[in-house]
Amino acid sequence: MIGAISRFVQWKGVQHIIPAFQKILEQYPTAKLVLANAQGDYEETVKKCCIHFLPILTSKLNFEDDLAALYQLFDVFVHVPIEPRAEAFGQTYVESLISRIPSVFTLSE
Repeated sequence: MIGAISRFVQWKGVQHIIPAFQKILEQYPTAKLVLANAQGDYEETVKKCCIHFLPILTSKLNFEDDLAALYQLFDVFVHVPIEPRAEAFGQTYVESLISRIPSVFTLSE
């Protein structure tokens, strides 16, 4: 179970998670992807990236109150912002690490 908690805006980089997940499926065909806080002005672009997935492989959550419980569902957490000044604090980094979830974070460009 791979999870991302990120609004669908260009600078959050969610559009890069989808092709990476496709590569994961080659080696782990039963993998699942959860996209949480999944709404925003980049939603149509992200949907186009997911068009080849069966609905069972990808879950989209618009909002989740209990983030601590959500993190516990993930085997790996992914956060890939691409805008250098967009993540002033980046609370999601702290939340995932406190939850002891293995995480993949990319550097902003």
